[in-house]
Parts: sequence; structure tokens; C-alpha cells
Amino acid sequence: VKVSVYPKGLSKGVQVMAFDPQVGAEFKRLGGCGAATKSLHPDIWNLPMEAQQAILEGYLAGDGGKVREHLQAKTVSPDLASQFALLGESLGYKAGLYR
Repeated sequence: VKVSVYPKGLSKGVQVMAFDPQVGAEFKRLGGCGAATKSLHPDIWNLPMEAQQAILEGYLAGDGGKVREHLQAKTVSPDLASQFALLGESLGYKAGLYR
């Protein structure tokens, strides 16, 4: 699978593109479409703890980072925000959710 990563202007954000129709379809199935309506696919809750940890760490690395002494991420999707807070708590993190 060919994957390319592109910087997003002056921000710390990146755009990741996978040039494989099967990988793209799986990503879309698991993550949804449209920023405001994204959510975690229900299958994620059945994954091993190590896989759930990797998903949380990937999300924080992609849409967040360390702020002062804690990790923080932002999203416009209320469903995704609440699901990641729940995922973090299930993995032993203290999580806060702010609108």
C-alpha cells in the first residue's frame, strides 16, 4: 500500500493519503465521513486493549498533543469527542469533555 503524508500549511496538522481502494474503504467504514458526524465504529470496543491504546494514541498524535501537563485533542464531532473520552477512561486515563 502506498501511503503519503503531506504537511498542512503552517499548522502542525498533516494529511495522510492511502492509495489503496480497500484500505480507503476500511478507513471510511471504521471512521465515518464528514468532520461533524465522525464516530468510532462499534467494532473498536471489541478490539484487544493494545489495539484500543494504539487507536487512542494515534488520535491524540493526529488531532491533539500535550498541553501543559496533559494530553488534549479537538474535534467538531460531539459523538467522536465523547467516545474518545470513554475510550480514554476505559484505558485508565482521567478524561474531561468540554464543549
